[in-house]
Amino acid sequence: MPTRTTLHHLATLMPRDLPVLYCPFPAAIHPDAVAIQASTQAWADSFGLLDDLETRLSFNQRGYGTLMARAYPNALTERMPTIADWSTSLFLLDDQLDRFGREHDAGAMATLLQRLMKVLKGSPAKRHDLPIVQAMGDVTSRLVQGSPEAWQHYFFDSLRKSFAAVQWEANNRAQGYIPTQKTYAMQRLYTSGTYLCLALIEFGNNDFLHPQVRLHPMVRRLCEYVNRVVFYSNDIISLRKELLAGDWQNLVYLVHTQHQLPIGEALNYVARLHNDTINQFTRERIMLDKLAPEICSPSLYRFVDGLATWMRANHDWSTMTSRYQTSTEESHGSQYCA
Repeated sequence: MPTRTTLHHLATLMPRDLPVLYCPFPAAIHPDAVAIQASTQAWADSFGLLDDLETRLSFNQRGYGTLMARAYPNALTERMPTIADWSTSLFLLDDQLDRFGREHDAGAMATLLQRLMKVLKGSPAKRHDLPIVQAMGDVTSRLVQGSPEAWQHYFFDSLRKSFAAVQWEANNRAQGYIPTQKTYAMQRLYTSGTYLCLALIEFGNNDFLHPQVRLHPMVRRLCEYVNRVVFYSNDIISLRKELLAGDWQNLVYLVHTQHQLPIGEALNYVARLHNDTINQFTRERIMLDKLAPEICSPSLYRFVDGLATWMRANHDWSTMTSRYQTSTEESHGSQYCA
């Protein structure tokens, strides 16, 4: 396990400017963006999730509602509060789990995730439950009310896998275990929470894919490309902040150590993975009607368009938000290439 001093020193060796991240998809934003941000803040307030000044300021700076407005610009207006509340609660849960991680308390994390899954699956929240458990129980009930059973099955399966991956990451921290690049990348597909967010494209449109279409290899592959693009970019943008926090579970760091590359070259390596994956998504998206004509429909094209929009929204937000960067980085961040 690397020492905190080693990780801090590595952060000082990072280049000032991060690599160029290619993202050719057009930006968009929901017409009710301002109202969405205000609504999700009021909802978080109602459950006591913003119970101190520091948390409130951080919440406002990070702009979770604004991210949702960018990620789901065409979602039905009446469904946007549910999407924004769910996604916001997922970020706030991640903050709670990070605190357990810093304290190397994998047991406390396991207890919270087990209780949370019971509540999300329909067990009533109790007064002594943490505010995040009560809040997520509330918003998940709205997701269930507005979706078909097959979609719910997919959503909860993704959630279960995400919780298992987060627990795996916490166990690594507690034990000082450094995973291989391959193992980390497999688990990162679920620690990112991206599959959950992509499922919300269907929910927001109130246009749900047939289960056979959702599980078709072509659709699964496109969703995996999006997931990889998201976690490649997030690991690049958040690297300095994570190193300074003493966290080594980042793809760039693993490439650096396992390939014996200088940190700048490791950043460029992951940036190439990001850009190559964007290109692969674009090629297969264009060929969708030829590669998988049996599943093509207006609903699928709408969903795939939503995947492209999600990647652009994540990129734009990640380079602006304080969530992934130190205060010094916010002025220059990673470079964007359309």
